[in-house]
Amino acid sequence: EEAPEEAVFELSIEETNAPVEAGEDATVTAEIENVGDLEGTEDVELVVRGVVRDDIELTLEGGAAATETFSYETRERDAPSVDASVEADTDADDIEIAVQVPGALDVSIDNTNAPVGAGEVLAVDVDIANVGDTETTDTVELLFDDEAVDDEAVTLAADETTTVTLTHATEEGDEGSQLLEARSDDDFSTERIAIGEAANFEIVDLDAPGELDPGEETLLEVTVENTGDAEDEQRVILEADGDGVVSERITLEADEEATLTGTVEVEDPGEIDIDAASGDDAETVTTTVLEPAAFELDVDVPETTLSNETLEVDVDVENVGGVESDERVRLFVDGSPADETTVTVASGAIETATL
Repeated sequence: EEAPEEAVFELSIEETNAPVEAGEDATVTAEIENVGDLEGTEDVELVVRGVVRDDIELTLEGGAAATETFSYETRERDAPSVDASVEADTDADDIEIAVQVPGALDVSIDNTNAPVGAGEVLAVDVDIANVGDTETTDTVELLFDDEAVDDEAVTLAADETTTVTLTHATEEGDEGSQLLEARSDDDFSTERIAIGEAANFEIVDLDAPGELDPGEETLLEVTVENTGDAEDEQRVILEADGDGVVSERITLEADEEATLTGTVEVEDPGEIDIDAASGDDAETVTTTVLEPAAFELDVDVPETTLSNETLEVDVDVENVGGVESDERVRLFVDGSPADETTVTVASGAIETATL
């Protein structure tokens, strides 16, 4: 009589709820069958980007099957799709989950009829683009002297663009350098215009590190000094790679200065511009976002080993990225975990782990 076969789980992904908008839960439904004769228990995991996002401990009798649903909260960096897998000890199945970026309106002031005299109508052309994957409706506002003076509701399909003209009737007392702001719920754009002579808000210091770690919050500072002869109030903005970091109105007396701070988190490596502007001045510095840590392994496995003797495997772990990081190294024998360790590797360095 043949001995009963050990439990063996086989997986098959049946469906997902994709496409989903970033920020929503993606669900993956899989059928798991024990094709062995004996009852068995295995951990079944949903793995996304190499990380376990959901898991269950499943027990099945021989020949039995179960349908289980796993979930993962998507992020914008998952768009347009992210690879996922459902994994057990003895089998796995892969799937690509489509992720859409929610509709969002980017705005940019394209042109104005400034300079204008007090009492004339100021006209501002605003370019608008839906940079998301789904249709959206938003109200685009024109702010003058930090006050909303005109607006228009805009509906755009994915990747659609349009231009609207917003206006403001200036009046006596508007003389001087003014900062216009066009704003949606997702973006803002500013431009300085001249209606008369005013105090001078000079950017005297823009403090940003020469290198940024990817995905890490970094503090930015801008110092503004009123080098004019009179007290004034202006909006000061700070942007990183075109994205707003700080937008704040400040009041400075003559020869007074103020420092504004904000944090930025950038994922993509490469050079980016840090821009600061007041109603009178602008400054730009360029910084570099480092490559994230990335590891390459060189494994030295002995050709032979004696029975009952401890097998030692040397693994050279090289960090080919731009920042120091920890990496977990695991040893599997016949598909089963045998040993693991964690090594800290500086950028460009190699560390050896023995398992």
